[in-house]
Amino acid sequence: MILCIGTDRLIGDSLGPLTGSLLEKEAGKSFYVYGTLDDTVHACNLTRTLSRIKKKHPCSTVIAVDASLGTEYKVGSVFIRPGSLKPGLGVCKDLPAAGDISITGIAGVQNSQPYLTLQTTRLSLIMAMAEEICACILAVCS
Repeated sequence: MILCIGTDRLIGDSLGPLTGSLLEKEAGKSFYVYGTLDDTVHACNLTRTLSRIKKKHPCSTVIAVDASLGTEYKVGSVFIRPGSLKPGLGVCKDLPAAGDISITGIAGVQNSQPYLTLQTTRLSLIMAMAEEICACILAVCS
């Protein structure tokens, strides 16, 4: 079960939906993917999506993918950790934690204007991280 969080309306926050679309294209129906460019999982529908996942797939391990903000030297890095991630933290949103395993890609530098950072992030950076995450998930799951 892969939960890819983010929106296609901000380049810097599109890591999740891009990864979800790549996974869906490459893996087909090999595993469930929530959150693609065509059907995003974002702040407004995250709680409902988490409830649906819990109801439809109660025993599944959930891998959550999301963009995050960090320090300058970590931009472009991808981190995989056990445990959930906290979506929206970089833009001061209080959203529920998601996932049993978390994968985050650092899309930009954390600063006082996080939305501006996410708006001005280079698409090539996000695409490269999405491709890397997709390849890693496919390698582990095959």
